[in-house]
Amino acid sequence: MKKLFTLLSLLMALAACLCFADRASANCEQAYNDLLNKFHNFILSSGSDIDGPLEGAIGVMEAIGGKEKGEALANVGYAILDLNGDEKPELLIGGISESNASGHYGNEIYALYGCGDASPVLIFSGVTRSNYRFIGNGNFFYRGSSGAMHSLFGIYYIAPDGSLACKDCYFTFEKGNNPNDIGFFHNTTGVWSKVEAEELNISEEKFWQLMDEMEKQITLVKLTPFAEYNPSAGAVQTANPVSGASALPAAGAGETDDSSEANNAGAAEMNAAAEAPNAENNAEGTDASEQPLATNEENNTSPAAPAVQVVWAKDALAGNSLDYDSFIADNTPDSVMLLLCAARKVTDFKVLKLEFRDYGGSIRFATEELYRLNSLAPERPLLLGMTFLGSIPAYGISYVDENGTTKYFAIEQSGMDGSLLLTEIEVER
Repeated sequence: MKKLFTLLSLLMALAACLCFADRASANCEQAYNDLLNKFHNFILSSGSDIDGPLEGAIGVMEAIGGKEKGEALANVGYAILDLNGDEKPELLIGGISESNASGHYGNEIYALYGCGDASPVLIFSGVTRSNYRFIGNGNFFYRGSSGAMHSLFGIYYIAPDGSLACKDCYFTFEKGNNPNDIGFFHNTTGVWSKVEAEELNISEEKFWQLMDEMEKQITLVKLTPFAEYNPSAGAVQTANPVSGASALPAAGAGETDDSSEANNAGAAEMNAAAEAPNAENNAEGTDASEQPLATNEENNTSPAAPAVQVVWAKDALAGNSLDYDSFIADNTPDSVMLLLCAARKVTDFKVLKLEFRDYGGSIRFATEELYRLNSLAPERPLLLGMTFLGSIPAYGISYVDENGTTKYFAIEQSGMDGSLLLTEIEVER
């Protein structure tokens, strides 16, 4: 009888745990639906924050730049899956790089969210120069760079409290005052500082071999394209989310088929379908290469459109006699002239110098004010002289919008077609 009682008690406890896990999973999925709706609208509107600030969207903004809506929806996907086995699923937003009869797959993670107290919590976000890939068992391969001389890679994992923690971190750094004397360092804190690391006595070749071995562990994750997302139905936890090595090897781990054609097949049809029911959301993004000047009345009628646009000055000023303010941020042989145009009046407008910061996946920029206007209005744009110093933005702007919110943007040039972009960023406070 005693053994029977003990067995019944164990079964009841197990049932209670399973019930709790089911409730936790259901609560997480419900919390993620609102976030997925925001990402869906964000992609449809070419990166406009029509639903308010979207934490962790920088990577998606970078991925959809210059793409038609249908193509963007087809190339960005999501998965709700338990990556670390804690019975609480995470929400992964990532890029789709592979497609076959069994589904769509990718390994570049733009953002990963955990389930907090009934609300999603950003675990990390990634961009081209600071990115994460899943390698199984709740672990992620990270690779970042802040220039030709500074690189970092390592293995990170989701800690029991839901935060991102470091297992192994390897990076390059100057040994002394000579910037050409580069050393190789290691720590387990993830802090990019030689003060908190040990210097490795290994060759440069051996150092990069360590990274190559980590990259071989990258695993493709099954993703649902946002082209298939139904905002009214929401999302469900992904079944069989992680591909086996024999099914679809990760890029770099073996030969892969070029699926860009498969991913983009029917993009024109999807684009047409997306634009019809979502006309109210289809504000153009910050790529202003083909936009009229902000003084055009039609530009001022859409409250969802970005308040400020950037265009090439030589194109915008050709044949136009506009009054404008001007500021030269630097004067180099590679300097270019841009025009910052307000679609509607903004206040406390600033030109900023940016410095990249990476706090273990939490990407921020330190800012320095270079120039300020009390307001930027449609009838008086700002002519800005500056230099693009590489793939990491060196300059940006900030302003206070009509809702009293301070917005921060990096000024970038598309690597695809050379068009100008304003990419919303997070800054150090």
